[in-house]
Amino acid sequence: MSTVQAYVIKSSRVMTTESQHPNIIFKGIDGNECEEFVAALEDLAYAEGWTEDRRRMLFFARSRLRNAALRWFARLDSSVKNDWDLFVQALFDQYPPVMNPPNSSEVGIATPVW
Repeated sequence: MSTVQAYVIKSSRVMTTESQHPNIIFKGIDGNECEEFVAALEDLAYAEGWTEDRRRMLFFARSRLRNAALRWFARLDSSVKNDWDLFVQALFDQYPPVMNPPNSSEVGIATPVW
């Protein structure tokens, strides 16, 4: 079974975007996954020098959507689909953070102040 790779030429070096970043996937599970996805995209953009190329970031992000996230994206207005900042805002609106209740190990012991 062969794997198809997309090659991107940048500053006279060749990199395989798909093969270098296979774990950057967003399935639309919850807000925590969403935050991790956006952070991973921002980290990638910084590492690859894409921080000023919002369009490139957006197209890469769009290619990494799967399952519920891909279906959600298909219903978005085209203005949101084509603007990085609006896309991220729409992601965060659709997938708000999941607040986990603190477990007993995270709750401190109250200390009286004398």
